Amino acid sequence: MSTTQADGENPEVIETPEDTGADSSVETPANDEADDEVIVSIGEPPPPKDEAEEDEQPPDREWLKKLRLHEREQAKRIRELEAKNAALSTPAPVAKPALRPKPDPADFGFVDEKYEPELLKWHDEKRAHDKAEADEKARAQAELDAWVLKHKAYKAKGSTLRVPSDSISFDEAESVVTRHLTIRQQELLIDAAEDPAVLVYALGSNPDEAKRLGALKDGPFAVALGRLESKVKVTTKKPLTIAEKPIGSRAPAASTDNTLARLEAEFEKDPNGDRSKINAYKAEQARKKQGK
Repeated sequence: MSTTQADGENPEVIETPEDTGADSSVETPANDEADDEVIVSIGEPPPPKDEAEEDEQPPDREWLKKLRLHEREQAKRIRELEAKNAALSTPAPVAKPALRPKPDPADFGFVDEKYEPELLKWHDEKRAHDKAEADEKARAQAELDAWVLKHKAYKAKGSTLRVPSDSISFDEAESVVTRHLTIRQQELLIDAAEDPAVLVYALGSNPDEAKRLGALKDGPFAVALGRLESKVKVTTKKPLTIAEKPIGSRAPAASTDNTLARLEAEFEKDPNGDRSKINAYKAEQARKKQGK
């Protein structure tokens, strides 16, 4: 997403399919293991088949306690975004008056008693004007530096977001978001969201939701963004190992006979083409199998 803080045309990208759920998802732990994959969804992801019946059972008191705590955190986040909305609606400050021209002695009839006080006053005004300009530039530079740091952190998180191989990549999700959101909206997302990389991936996986947000003005957009972020769920799952994959999805593993491989290699180098050692070894292995 762009680091330039100015409105502009959105780049055209190819819209990708929505993110799909995956089995064996659990709530994200505080310290994820490096090899865990994450599933990002808006709302609860589909439950694993072997846990569907358990989900139908009445929730216990601990689960209800966690749910209520999560709802309070969501409400707090929405209030924060509404405050940002109010800040966006605040009228822009009135532009500072320009520095008046330097007094000309001719305007005072070359009378020093009239000209010199005005000249001293003008110099005071110029010093104040120059200081205000320097302060404004420093403030703008500080805001730009803070924005660059946030954008770098967002890109770093996005590049390390491990998603299942059958889901869209982070870059593909980001391209969907940049297609539907303006530059200003992208900046507000990165600045306001608690985890902008995850939110961008969730939006990119749901193009209709990205399109709906992109049609909003800045104020309503900030509020809608906060409410949407409160619905985003991140779950983790272990990638399937070869042993865990369905039987039909892979060829049966074959054991390696190092002795036979060595004899075959020797046969390839034998100019006489003598396979007697290979045949004798195979016969010996066959007898051992019959004896079991």
